[in-house]
Amino acid sequence: MPIPSEIAALIDRLQALKQQQADLPDLLNCTHTLYQQLLQAITAHHLQTASSRTSHVAVIPPNDKQASLPSITPAEPSPETTTATSPLLQEINERIGIKSPSLNDQLKTPATELAETLSYAPVPDLRKAIGINDRFLFITELFAHNHQEYEQAIETLNSCTSWDEARQWITHHLQTRYAWKSDHPAVQAFYEVVKKRFSVR
Repeated sequence: MPIPSEIAALIDRLQALKQQQADLPDLLNCTHTLYQQLLQAITAHHLQTASSRTSHVAVIPPNDKQASLPSITPAEPSPETTTATSPLLQEINERIGIKSPSLNDQLKTPATELAETLSYAPVPDLRKAIGINDRFLFITELFAHNHQEYEQAIETLNSCTSWDEARQWITHHLQTRYAWKSDHPAVQAFYEVVKKRFSVR
């Protein structure tokens, strides 16, 4: 599969940022965009490959005059190939104290840890972290329908270097200007999104 021009351009941009010793957020943004482009290209390639494979399938209806095929019964698995734990091995494990977790338990744990890790990963740009519904909620409920004030606040919060700096700016500028109440659900949601920007739990 040849490398698409968009991906090649992003790779060149990432290399240029490395040579310029760019800030980590710039590298992260470029890497994230490259990752998204790669996912799209690979998905499109797989879909194209899958559709070309299925286009050559022919279905032949059964013919009554054809000889009937003998039925095939599955063979019983031999004792050597069974995947169930033997009673002796199970008894030894119980005596030693080894409890073998189920396959479900083995697969469930890493997925939870990954989801937790991803949910608290730092967000380089608040605009990308705020969905369209939350954006509408914040503009109408917190910024008195003023889209420009909202955009300026997000820009300022993106330029903050720490959670403490962002929290102080929100408290001194936004809460006082718009008379936010800390127990308001929209205010709490806004704080949670800003906390994600700095990986604060």
